[in-house]
Amino acid sequence: MSQFPGSQIEGGQSRVTSLLAGVRRVLWLKLFLVTAVIVGVAFPIFGQIATNRSNEVFLASERARLERSLYVATNQIRLSFFEAELLASKIENLIATSKTIPRRLIERDVDTLVANNQSVIAVALAPDLVVSDTFPLTANQSTVGLVYPQVHRQMASIARAYRQGSPMIVGPVPLVQGGIGYILRYPVFLPQPGLATERFWGLISVVIKADGLISNHAAAFDEGEELSFRLRETRQRAMSPDFGMNEIWQGDQDPVIVDFKMAGNMWRAAAAPAGGWPTTSPQGSFILLASILITIASVLGLLILHRVSESHQKDHTLLRESISSMNEGFVAFDEDGRLVMANQRFKDYYPKIADELVLGATFKSLLEVGVAKSQFPEAVGREDDWIAERLRLFEDPHGSFIERICEDHWVKVTEAKTPYGYTVGIRTDVTAEKLAMDAAESAAREKTNFISNVSHELRTPLTVIVGRASFLQNQDMLSVVRQLESLIASSDAVPEEVRSAIGAYKAYVADQGGKIVAASRHMIRLVEDLLDWTTVERGQLQIQKEVLSASALTDDVADELRPLAQAKGLSLRYIKNAEVDVMADRARLRQILYNLLSNAIKFTDQGHVELSLGVVENDVVICISDTGCGIPEEDLERVFERFQQVDTSDTRLKGGFGLGLSIAKQLAVLHDGELTVSSQLGVGSCFQLTLPLYRKDTTVSPLNSGQEPVHEETCRPDQSAHRPDREVPNLPIVRPLQH
Repeated sequence: MSQFPGSQIEGGQSRVTSLLAGVRRVLWLKLFLVTAVIVGVAFPIFGQIATNRSNEVFLASERARLERSLYVATNQIRLSFFEAELLASKIENLIATSKTIPRRLIERDVDTLVANNQSVIAVALAPDLVVSDTFPLTANQSTVGLVYPQVHRQMASIARAYRQGSPMIVGPVPLVQGGIGYILRYPVFLPQPGLATERFWGLISVVIKADGLISNHAAAFDEGEELSFRLRETRQRAMSPDFGMNEIWQGDQDPVIVDFKMAGNMWRAAAAPAGGWPTTSPQGSFILLASILITIASVLGLLILHRVSESHQKDHTLLRESISSMNEGFVAFDEDGRLVMANQRFKDYYPKIADELVLGATFKSLLEVGVAKSQFPEAVGREDDWIAERLRLFEDPHGSFIERICEDHWVKVTEAKTPYGYTVGIRTDVTAEKLAMDAAESAAREKTNFISNVSHELRTPLTVIVGRASFLQNQDMLSVVRQLESLIASSDAVPEEVRSAIGAYKAYVADQGGKIVAASRHMIRLVEDLLDWTTVERGQLQIQKEVLSASALTDDVADELRPLAQAKGLSLRYIKNAEVDVMADRARLRQILYNLLSNAIKFTDQGHVELSLGVVENDVVICISDTGCGIPEEDLERVFERFQQVDTSDTRLKGGFGLGLSIAKQLAVLHDGELTVSSQLGVGSCFQLTLPLYRKDTTVSPLNSGQEPVHEETCRPDQSAHRPDREVPNLPIVRPLQH
């Protein structure tokens, strides 16, 4: 592991950090005590202020409520006196139209009024100011014969009504019937025949008892509410005597007042609670209690907060010390990309920008300074593009990457976003691993180049050997052999034994030549596999796609390899469920199919090999299955690795480098397809090649049930013949492509 300067001071920084943490704890304790005292004093004061304010608001609301009720009551009182005035006016009209007083009619009207307004206790008729009639008579018999001029306390109001010539209300006054009440004085003036003036007939008085007046309109006030009530004309100098629902009036109760007009004069109604205005709000005690509880809860909350904060501070200190002691560099930025934390190891990794690693420094500014000071060699010559790319990785981090931080050092950068938008990063020194990897890659490149060069050098002589051996296999193509056969045929001196020996020799040479050709071609295929593998390793394998018939290609491969299967005593079954096209490289797709089918034949000693073509949804599916030895489940993941073969006693005898399936897998991927395998040991294997279906100008011709099979021995709908004596491996179900 490479060492960076500056790591020796980490122990001293840890001690300084611990000292600062202790100072912070003491300051926090003092702050907690001061805050607790302030809260303990402030909340009770605020509670008392809130209680006083609640009392004021409650008193104001009570006054407003009583004032509204009093306003309603005065309207009802005014209506009561107006009804009395209407009755007096009606009686005046009856007197004016009759020679005598129509007592029966008047009594009926009075009874109606009393029934509707029980506060009316008497209606008195006083012609020439002497009471002659009173209604109802039973309750007011004592007032009959009363001479008003002899009652001095009532003459003032009578004289006033006479002078005004209109009704007026007086009160509160003592009543002859007893108690306190109000009297409507209605002066009656009758017309004089032949004269323009009217003569004074007398007086109609309607007596309303004060208690009844208020009780009739108690509905305007809250039920059960006891009030002190006064009603008087505003021109009166005093509000006496006291009366009402509760006749005890306290002069310092600050009553609510309503002024209104009645019978041509201004009147004033005043009311206040009999027991005085409330001094406390019903919610006052709750507010005070709540303030006490809030004070207690706040102090407890502060205590809990103190403990939680202290625990958090310990955790934070532990985290800082842990981060500081890490062998990896650690850095954190907030949601705005500003530096929050960086340990010493991180600063050691970036010595040229270590002085810039201060709280609040932005990630972009650090990159710009680092590029200016050549901290990042990879940015040389493309500074702006490199900064933009690095910012993009910082804003949307995914996984890890290697970053070169000086000429001979590399770090692995791992960054991630927290749920709160912070970005945290880890820097791990991978210099040793990087150098080892570079050395390994260099060795691999040299190996690949060597194999490629050797393969090229081998292919040329092998091709020559195949050509020469072909002449041995087909001797009749050689002019020398034809001349020799011509001479022997034209000469009678050549014994028959010699002729037979020459024929046997030619057959032997042809057989040996065929073996040389087969072995050489096998060697060429191995060399071509090596060349393909080196091309894949270099990333230079390219394909030339074209629209081609997958059906025709599978037909050709099946026809070419059928003799190879028959030579081993195997049956090659070919099932074609659709005529489909694919976009592919003809040679490379043929290479995949040839490799898979030849492998199936090579690793199958008895039974059959099957090639099927079909369509599943939007994919062309080609399956090659066999009844060979199968592949152990634990080896399925290795079959597509290079230089891999299932290491059993018989498979190694088959030969090969183990590159065919690896190359086929790579070619399938280059075709946007997939190559998979399923197998059961002792039963067989199934390789499935999936390619995208080419739909444009694609014609699909599913086979009809009566159509002749593509190959006489293969296209059989009876799937029971698929594996007559063995369990069938998991093969895909293919179907004709639907339009």
